[in-house]
Amino acid sequence: MILQRLKKDIFIKGWIKPLADFGVSGYQSLFLSKTGAISSRSVTGVAKLKKYILFFALSLITVAAISQDYKGLIQTGDYSGALKIINSRLKEYYELNIEYRKLPSPFISDRENTTLPDLKKLFRERKARPFFIEEKPEIAELHLEAGRCSIAIKQYRSAVSHLIQSLRYRAIEPGRDDVVFGELARAHALSGNIRGQVDALEAAFSLAPDKYAYSLELAGILSRGADRKRAIFHLERYISSVSGDVDPELYIKLAGLHEAEGGYLDAEAAYVKYLEKKTRDGGVHFALGVISCRRTGNFALARRSFSRALELLPEEDYFRRSKSYEHIADMFMKDVEYRKAIEAYLRAVDFQNNMLKKVADSSKRINELSERIRLIKAELVNKRNYDRYMEYEDLSAEKGRLEVFHERLKHEYQKLNPGAVRWNLARAYESTGQLEDAVRMYRDSLSLGYNSAKSRENMEKLRLKIKRGY
Repeated sequence: MILQRLKKDIFIKGWIKPLADFGVSGYQSLFLSKTGAISSRSVTGVAKLKKYILFFALSLITVAAISQDYKGLIQTGDYSGALKIINSRLKEYYELNIEYRKLPSPFISDRENTTLPDLKKLFRERKARPFFIEEKPEIAELHLEAGRCSIAIKQYRSAVSHLIQSLRYRAIEPGRDDVVFGELARAHALSGNIRGQVDALEAAFSLAPDKYAYSLELAGILSRGADRKRAIFHLERYISSVSGDVDPELYIKLAGLHEAEGGYLDAEAAYVKYLEKKTRDGGVHFALGVISCRRTGNFALARRSFSRALELLPEEDYFRRSKSYEHIADMFMKDVEYRKAIEAYLRAVDFQNNMLKKVADSSKRINELSERIRLIKAELVNKRNYDRYMEYEDLSAEKGRLEVFHERLKHEYQKLNPGAVRWNLARAYESTGQLEDAVRMYRDSLSLGYNSAKSRENMEKLRLKIKRGY
């Protein structure tokens, strides 16, 4: 009797309804079972029961309100707790969203189906279901926040799934949903899916073309792959959007992309813009000189660049210093200024000899270390003098590092192509009538294995000229 009175009581109904609005309507049976249990002890306990229900209802309302404040948890950094709340709300929604779900197969009707369906009619009247089944902004927002929380706790696959689902529950709108694609690109990047990252960024760029940060990010990713032309497009687009000073490093990246694609004039222009900001970068002056000399034929710019590079490069940078003089000499040869070419070639040879001496010094040091290591190892094996084991380890590590350095020096020396430089120097000597010096340079070129047959032939001709006196 008391239980029936409580179910009809306006006061109790007034509290059960707010609880239902908060998503805790399942507690109605709990309230009634609790009140029923208490009321069975006393017929006159309705007033006390009302107080009990009031306290219990207020407690549950508070718990329900706190449990739904996932945004507050996100602000405090409790992403796992926020994700649990979001997932529970999504679960409640999907459990009720059964419009397009099939009944389980065990539910078989016991009614006899006397008429068979017309399959042709069903096929003709079929309708395509759109991708965006429902316009549910609140569900889209829940999925978006779930994706962000998943990224924060490093659950990247789950993040990708939530972010894609967030796009399903509202029509894509330019200027708004690029944020979702940006988050999706971040999730793909953190999971190592570069292709997915690029696709998401391209979608974000198409939705918000006025947000040039997407172009900058795309340029950085695409520049590391094969799609360099697309990287150039995005990088130039971003640079053109900057109203103030552009980061000079972007010009370096742009120059490298143009050079890789064979756009040497554009690469040259990008290097020039970089050097307007970074005037004391000797390495870039050298790179600009190489392009201007070898690719665009701008000899005036190449000479200025190499001269500036020689002023700024370190003295021990034998490779780029030698190459700078070699390119300067090549330009003098094309301008038929042979004496200036000889002077420049000789400077290049000097730096090549310095590098060769450095190779010999490193080889000598390696041999010395090998001998010391051999003696210490013999002492360790024969006399068991383990106090020297750490010395043995240190010397072995030093020898390993020096061997790597030695191989790099040898490789750089070979890239200087000393045989070709001496061949060109011999031609310059021959053009100025210095035949004995020309023979000496042809001999050096022959010893270095460069153009051996032609070197022998030229040497024979020059010796004959010298013998005949002309």
